Amino acid sequence: MRKFLRIAFILVALLSVAAWAGLEYLNRKVLPQQAKVWAAGFSQTIGRRIVVGKLSVHLWRGIELTQVAIGEDARYGKEDFLRIDRLSGRVLILPLVKEKRVILSNLTFVRPKLQLTQDAAGGWNIQSLAPIAPAPKAAPGKFQFLVPQITFTDGEIGLLLKDRSAYQLKDFDLNVHLALPAKVQWLLTTQLSAARPIPIQMEGTYDLPSRKLNLKNELKIPLESLASLLPEKAASGMKDLTGEGKLGFQLSGNLQEPLEIQGTLELQPLAWKFPAPSGEPIKIQGNLLANFQGKLLRNFLSDPLESLTGTVELKEVILGPLEPVGELSHLTGLIRFDSDGLKAEGLTAQLASGQALTLAGSVARDSSKTASLKVETALALSELSALSPQLRQAAKDLKLTGTASLVLTAKGPLAPKADLKPSLTANLEGASVSWEKGETVSSLQGQIHWKPDLLTVAGLTGILREQPFRLDGTLVDFNKPEIDAKIVWGKLEAETQLTLDGERIELHDLSGRYGGGTFRVLGEMVGRKELQAHLYGETSLKLEELSALWPQPPDWLKEKPLAGLVSARWILEGPLGKPEAWNLDLKLNSDRVSYQAIPLTGLRLEMKKEPSAWSLSLGQAALAGGTIGLEGSWLTGKEKNPWSGNFTTREIDLKALAETLKWETKNISGKLNLQFEGSGEGAEPNTFKGRGRIEIGGGRIAELPLLGQFADFLALPSLKTIVFDSMGGPFTVGEGKVHTEELVLTAPQATLNVKGWGGFLQAGDSPIQWRIFPTFAPELLPEESRSKLGRVIVKGTSYLIGEVRVEGTWKKPKSTFVSKPLTQILNEQIFNLEDILKEWF
Repeated sequence: MRKFLRIAFILVALLSVAAWAGLEYLNRKVLPQQAKVWAAGFSQTIGRRIVVGKLSVHLWRGIELTQVAIGEDARYGKEDFLRIDRLSGRVLILPLVKEKRVILSNLTFVRPKLQLTQDAAGGWNIQSLAPIAPAPKAAPGKFQFLVPQITFTDGEIGLLLKDRSAYQLKDFDLNVHLALPAKVQWLLTTQLSAARPIPIQMEGTYDLPSRKLNLKNELKIPLESLASLLPEKAASGMKDLTGEGKLGFQLSGNLQEPLEIQGTLELQPLAWKFPAPSGEPIKIQGNLLANFQGKLLRNFLSDPLESLTGTVELKEVILGPLEPVGELSHLTGLIRFDSDGLKAEGLTAQLASGQALTLAGSVARDSSKTASLKVETALALSELSALSPQLRQAAKDLKLTGTASLVLTAKGPLAPKADLKPSLTANLEGASVSWEKGETVSSLQGQIHWKPDLLTVAGLTGILREQPFRLDGTLVDFNKPEIDAKIVWGKLEAETQLTLDGERIELHDLSGRYGGGTFRVLGEMVGRKELQAHLYGETSLKLEELSALWPQPPDWLKEKPLAGLVSARWILEGPLGKPEAWNLDLKLNSDRVSYQAIPLTGLRLEMKKEPSAWSLSLGQAALAGGTIGLEGSWLTGKEKNPWSGNFTTREIDLKALAETLKWETKNISGKLNLQFEGSGEGAEPNTFKGRGRIEIGGGRIAELPLLGQFADFLALPSLKTIVFDSMGGPFTVGEGKVHTEELVLTAPQATLNVKGWGGFLQAGDSPIQWRIFPTFAPELLPEESRSKLGRVIVKGTSYLIGEVRVEGTWKKPKSTFVSKPLTQILNEQIFNLEDILKEWF
């Protein structure tokens, strides 16, 4: 036994020495030369320079190389395409001895560093790894080199894109299995360097003769890392992106051609704020699932949508705020994308108020990425102000009811800068609007269309103050708005053109028609809180329609309206909200105007108003065959508003006036001349005072029945009725009364001297107190017409007459006759019995 063991030991020692000698021979004589042959052959196969460091074979470690490098294609730079610190593999001895085949069961690359570079045309340096000459066949007896499995550990891959943006894959571990015929299978794990590293796991196969690739990849992406991976312009829009993404895709095809790609991308949960044209970022959050397929073109990383088709499914997404509809929630639906761009139809969502809506939109594949959006909903107007701060501010003083069908569209480029132009169309039905002054517009229906720098109102109808109205118009340029509008409201038809320039309103034209009248206004108004106006106007108006225009007409206008057609020109200066501060110059003309059925023709009226005073001048307007005139002024802005004025009439035909006014006593005639100069304080009648004179002549003023039928018996026809044909005298006004002491009515037979006063503070119930003194003139009677008794009565009457007293009120006057006292008759020696008897006998 000992002898056997000794022999075995000797044999092992001899074999070890032989192995050592053999390995030493290989390492010194064979492998260095063979390494050069293998490097040259492989270099010729791939078309790249190959540098091989030390090549050695060890009994236990197998074959080992250090500092191996594969050069770069000169078109992609000078740095090595691949560098390896160390690679090793165990050699199978039996094939090496019997078949001279060097078979490494597993070739291991330690700390390999690979650089992938893209040229300006989008090609990759790995694509140039192609044979430039046929590899020489191995000579008989030469060694053949086979590696069925390759492992990369602790590696690094650099990517340099055509835009010179760079990326790195670290902790690169790859297991590659080489199968026959010339097929590669691998499994890769690595991390993409980013703000938060992105783990990657990839497996696939590659057929060397056909260069067909099949690759599967799955990775989880921290979305906040994307900004650090994208170009600067794209990264700026993703700085507020957070969430998790799951990307799975498969690549297949020939490397010399665009690869087929298909996969899925799930973003759950997603939160992102991206820039918007308005300046306020738009947020999007929720869950998205994308399915895609297409070709991996050269510019895939910079523009992946060029050749991909697929869908993006939205689940309970929140998007907003979108002006002017605000934030959208529960956004659900499908978005399709292809080579033409993105398209979405039938998306559903909810407004902040809970109102449901539908959406459609697209993003075109043109250079500017033209986008379009359409949102439709039916909205309760009472909830309109809740959509956005801008609408809430605009509607703060309004009360809205009813519904509106809203269609919001937006269109414009997204590159190089988002510039979407929105527009909004509202179709109103059964709506109403009320504001703080109590005004209400009801039964509103029609269309309002808004887009940047243009607001259009088409066929907007409703009821305002129980009158139907219609509004059509446009507003152009919101920075300096130009408004062109037409309104029909009851009898009013108006058109206007104006410009808003800051605090200035330039009224180019406001013209139209009201009933039988017309108007036109030009000028400007300046101010934000209080408009200072400078306006010029021309107006013609049927006075019968004045009370309808006057919101609160005075009682005198309600009870006895004006009539006629007047035209006026006026200039107004001052704050519109303070009529007391206006400067107004008014010139009014009318061929015929009437009040209380009193017609005036040839009316020429001028009024001027200053902040504290009015003045008025009435030309010689024709009335009842004569003329009237009026001049006056009054102060305003004071507690009592004092006034003064003159009123005159000339040659007014009383007969015509009585017929016009339908007086009960129509048997009146004569020419009236009146002058009055007075003053007062405001509309207080008890402050009125002044003096005047009245003259009536050449007509029939009043009748006084005296003897009646008895006059014929006495042969005194002139005393049957006394007709007064003239009247005249001064009067004064004061303390709410009209006073006179010298008013005289005259007739051929007698005169009436009127003294006293009549009040006017209580109108028809005002008290009166008049004293009428009749005086007869018998000498005017023809002597031959008298009978004896008549002559006695005439003479006696002139002696016995007294006075008439009228008291009570204008409505209910009470008359009494007071004769002359007897002592007065005796003292005046009027009662002469002898003279009377002579007449009788």
